[in-house]
Parts: sequence; structure tokens; C-alpha cells
Amino acid sequence: MSDRPNALEEAERAGFDLALIEANLRRSYEERVLLHDRALSLLLELEQAGYQVTGRIRGVITLQDIVRATEALAREKDLLAARERA
Repeated sequence: MSDRPNALEEAERAGFDLALIEANLRRSYEERVLLHDRALSLLLELEQAGYQVTGRIRGVITLQDIVRATEALAREKDLLAARERA
């Protein structure tokens, strides 16, 4: 047996979640496309929310951006609810 690690061991050490990859490969092509589409939609919504908070589009969305956008959307929702009650 060789001391040289195989590709799977190297991938695991590099941080790849092979169980997740295997689980996704068990899905049909259509399921993978739908999951990708939903993930992309969520990312685009987060990007738009970040733009509404910061006024600019950035290539990288940080957790802080997401928190600020979530807080801003919650405030906006509260304001709309208050207007409807008034």
C-alpha cells in the first residue's frame, strides 16, 4: 500500500463534503436543477436586499450584509403593518 493519499482523501482534507456530493449525485438531474435554481434565487434576493441597505452591489455578500438587510426588511415590514393598522 502506498503512503500517497488518493484523490478522495485529498479532497476530504481540502474540505470537500463528499457525503453531500454523493447525496446530490443520488438526486435526479431535474431535482439538482430545481435546488440550484432555488439557491440562486435566494442569493439574488440577498444581493438585492444588500443593495437596498448599502446602495451598492458588491461581489461578496458578508454575514454582516445579510444581517443588516434582514433588519432593514423587518423594519420596512413593521412600518407597512403599522400603516395598515392606522
